[in-house]
Amino acid sequence: MRYLFSLYVFILAFTLAFSVPQVQAQEEVGKSVATEVVVNPNKWTVGRLRNVGDRTKIEMGVASDGDVVFLLLKEEEFKKFPKVKAPTALITVHQRLSLSTIIKEAGNYYLLFWNKGQQDPVRVKFFAHVKPVE
Repeated sequence: MRYLFSLYVFILAFTLAFSVPQVQAQEEVGKSVATEVVVNPNKWTVGRLRNVGDRTKIEMGVASDGDVVFLLLKEEEFKKFPKVKAPTALITVHQRLSLSTIIKEAGNYYLLFWNKGQQDPVRVKFFAHVKPVE
């Protein structure tokens, strides 16, 4: 399942790298991805958003059947995981989360779901929509 989630996010990132216009462009092209994964106890799964432009809006929704920690990380922070000091977002999801954020610094970003401290696997349904800021 971790591979499947990574594959979906890779496809999204690949599509974004070649189809999302820069901030100066007049037209807006948005891309979406949705998937479902199972995160085992004290394990994590991650997806990568490649080449996210600055001033890009990411809208996310998460539904889970247990508590799971969600982190949105810049590439430099992901390399330090789990000793992350300044995540872009760090939220414990209690069944549902809706989040919208604007990326201010271009680069690669990681969407990480961590089943920290739970004794049972957690099923996570996830969607993301990425688009330039209007």
